[in-house]
Amino acid sequence: MNTVYVAMCADVIHRGHINLLKNAAQHGRVVVGLLSDSAVASFKRVPFMAYQDRLSVVQNLRYVDEVIQQDATTPAPYIEQMQPEVFVHGDDWCNGRETFVRDSVVAALDAYGGKLVEVPYTKGVSSTSLQTRLRRHEIETGHGSKRLSAILKSKKISRGCSVKSLTDVPDIGAVKVERKSFDFISFGFSPSTDPRDMNLYFEAVKFAEIPVLFDCRGHSAYIKEVLERSHIVGSAGFHVDLKALMQDEDVLESLLEATGFDSQLLVVTATPSELSKLLSSSPKVLDCIDVLLARVETKEEARSADQGFRNICSATSIATGYEIANPKLISEDALHVDDRSFVVLHSVDVPGATTLLEQIQTVRT
Repeated sequence: MNTVYVAMCADVIHRGHINLLKNAAQHGRVVVGLLSDSAVASFKRVPFMAYQDRLSVVQNLRYVDEVIQQDATTPAPYIEQMQPEVFVHGDDWCNGRETFVRDSVVAALDAYGGKLVEVPYTKGVSSTSLQTRLRRHEIETGHGSKRLSAILKSKKISRGCSVKSLTDVPDIGAVKVERKSFDFISFGFSPSTDPRDMNLYFEAVKFAEIPVLFDCRGHSAYIKEVLERSHIVGSAGFHVDLKALMQDEDVLESLLEATGFDSQLLVVTATPSELSKLLSSSPKVLDCIDVLLARVETKEEARSADQGFRNICSATSIATGYEIANPKLISEDALHVDDRSFVVLHSVDVPGATTLLEQIQTVRT
């Protein structure tokens, strides 16, 4: 009997998947290459369901005989190794961003005489549209922090964008930096706005398609108010400067006692020099931080921050990363110092970020 290979994310199973597998079963024994969480996140999005959950579902579908883990975004290496008689895929990859994947598969099949079967795309349903609805429900029910936590754990580089205008929020999900989409928004308050205005919180979360943090830097007097309001709207967390936490012990105590502290991520930005002192001078503060960012402008500052992160990561499990203060002076590429996963926060409000602003304008038009 022929071996038939089918590569799938299978995040939210729908009738399109069933139709594809039913067609595949007509050609022989179906082996599904189920993409790992990291493989899905590297080109699509962090999966809604973890790999083991997706595996349990796919293993029990009637048209599936075997499931293997596919760690690469393209099935070509697995085709080369397995050499199935038939490879089945939907015909939606004939155009768009997946054409290069199709080309690699065709080359792998041609090398030994394998057959490609392309099944007509099932119209009216897609994992992306279902995911969008699920994400919206997730935000509305207050699970933004769980969503962002999953992103930070699944992706090697998680990207955020810092904005201070509600009009920018709906478009950030479609903007890309170095061909990669943003994973979250850090929404700040302009000097003319009141961080106690609940409408700002509701509007920011309502229009965002990705998790939202609320940035209370510059409004340190209202840190507790920002925390409690962001909790009400189900945000992913809140963003503060390390200095605000270290200058006054009462600030941290008030946050620990505030409603919603445990259900949100605490994102803290520090200078490279502050990082070097954090582990020894403020272990209590460090224990409360979920994501620690270093604000850097030069490669030298990035290297200094990296050393601080190495010391901190050896003692804790918090996520670390960088806030790029000026993209003209340092690029994301300069931060690739080792294999450690990290977070990068970009901004549309600093000099030199015109490319992001231009992209936002393009999305709107």
